[in-house]
Amino acid sequence: MNEQERRERWKKDTDELYCSIGEFVVKFEHVCHALQTDIVSLLDRAGLHNQSITQILLAGITAEPLRTLFESLVCETQTLNNIERKILKNALNRFQSLTQERNDIVHSIWFIGWGNESSADFSEASGMKFHKNKSGAALKTFNQKAKDFDKLSQEAESLAKIFLRLHGCFVGGLAVGRNFVLSDEAKFQCRRVLNQMINLHEQLTQTKLPQNKIVLKRQIEATDRQIDDLVYELYGLNEEEIKIVESGS
Repeated sequence: MNEQERRERWKKDTDELYCSIGEFVVKFEHVCHALQTDIVSLLDRAGLHNQSITQILLAGITAEPLRTLFESLVCETQTLNNIERKILKNALNRFQSLTQERNDIVHSIWFIGWGNESSADFSEASGMKFHKNKSGAALKTFNQKAKDFDKLSQEAESLAKIFLRLHGCFVGGLAVGRNFVLSDEAKFQCRRVLNQMINLHEQLTQTKLPQNKIVLKRQIEATDRQIDDLVYELYGLNEEEIKIVESGS
């Protein structure tokens, strides 16, 4: 690879990374807007018809407080059966996970296009974020490609559609359970979490810092438990059946 080809490769790889990061950040805000739309409708149906007041109340609220506010309003104003509560919980859990991903991306320091005179591949962005836990400092490190950010954008698109569909149910007085198929959502979630598990194992094999290995192993254990829960939900197991399965494993 000559110098001209190397420069062209650098431009192509870095453009893709910046584009994929920016696209995810924008699409994440679409999810937040869908939640805001839901909240406006819920408050309107509860008697707060002046939307300017609602907009004042929502101004400056970030993603996680927005999620908990929406959840409280739904529980207060809507009558949901067990299946519908699971559908709501599934969507809110996915949004909470995506919010963490978004915060890590936005608040990390990213090194895009970095290399040396022998570098020929610039498709991976390295990131770092200062973090702390009960043991003290716990630096977070990331290695992501454009396709990784693109997967997050796809999840944001899916969630925005889900919350807008919920908006239609609330406004139209339609049953949530008749407008969602829980098994399909569970299958999608399983695929997403399995991809997350694969990514965590790849990071574990690549990292050399002991503190990062500890953090990644904890994340793998938590993700493994999440996969179990999703499989149990997918097959509709109750608490007693889950106990039987786990006692035999």
